[in-house]
Amino acid sequence: MQTLTGSPAKGCTSREFCDVMGAIKQQAELKVAPLLGAQQQQQQQQELIYSFDNDAVHKAALPELLNRGILTANNRAPLPPCSPDMHKVVEHCIARLTVLVNEELVNSDDTLQSVAYWQQRLVTLFTSRITAPQVAADVHSLRGTYQAIINAQGGWPARQYR
Repeated sequence: MQTLTGSPAKGCTSREFCDVMGAIKQQAELKVAPLLGAQQQQQQQQELIYSFDNDAVHKAALPELLNRGILTANNRAPLPPCSPDMHKVVEHCIARLTVLVNEELVNSDDTLQSVAYWQQRLVTLFTSRITAPQVAADVHSLRGTYQAIINAQGGWPARQYR
């Protein structure tokens, strides 16, 4: 893809980010709906909170996310400009997934596969190798991380809390 200025994108573009967020919202709704009654579904929609760091792609995507109804004023939690480690659960999952994808690419006989192949492979790696206990441990440690950030007056917490 290309950036809004027409140069080749070095990473995810805001359009791609919006598409991914739309797919995530749709999947979340599909997975939650069978578990809840109609009234609870409506409450759950209002309780889902989306929070992004201050990456330029996230900022650029915000108007489109709002226009497409993926985000609303009520389900977006913006972060302060300096918010280290506020997304450690996601960051740790991405770090683990990056290692897995790199291993997959290094060990693959044929890396010249279609985009659809690698998308499916990414989903397979994520669902089979990012475990619930890993995520639960990160979530459990967030309270200590947030307290360490507060104690550091918004600065970086001690390494043990990252």
